[in-house]
Amino acid sequence: MNYRNSPVSGGPMANNNPRPIFFNLALIRFPANAVVSALHRISGVILLFFIPVVVYLLDFSLRDKESFVWVTEFFSSLPVRLVGIVALWALLHHIFAGIRFLLFDIHMGKIVKDYRPSWSARITSILALVVTLLIVGVLW
Repeated sequence: MNYRNSPVSGGPMANNNPRPIFFNLALIRFPANAVVSALHRISGVILLFFIPVVVYLLDFSLRDKESFVWVTEFFSSLPVRLVGIVALWALLHHIFAGIRFLLFDIHMGKIVKDYRPSWSARITSILALVVTLLIVGVLW
């Protein structure tokens, strides 16, 4: 497709082709900053749903011995453990990305001479994944 003549660019064929253009978002490479920002929002939504469930299960486990045994068996099943790993990643990513954003708010990036925000975005993602895997390796 010739992009100079596409309706998006406002070329000579802009009014002749009324069809919508299909943008394949899977082919677009987003910057690391955009990915971390989107994952920060997604992890916040995940935490929004997980924290009340975990608080309820904690309250339920403290009622009596039978409920404690039930919650312990519930958390020992494989699907719940996998969901727990996702929740742990969401918590760690949300914390690390939040610290990164707070450091930007106080202009910490301008102190370093050759600072590129995409580096901190990559470090944030890698750090959240590595710490999640370390915790899962210790607790599994």
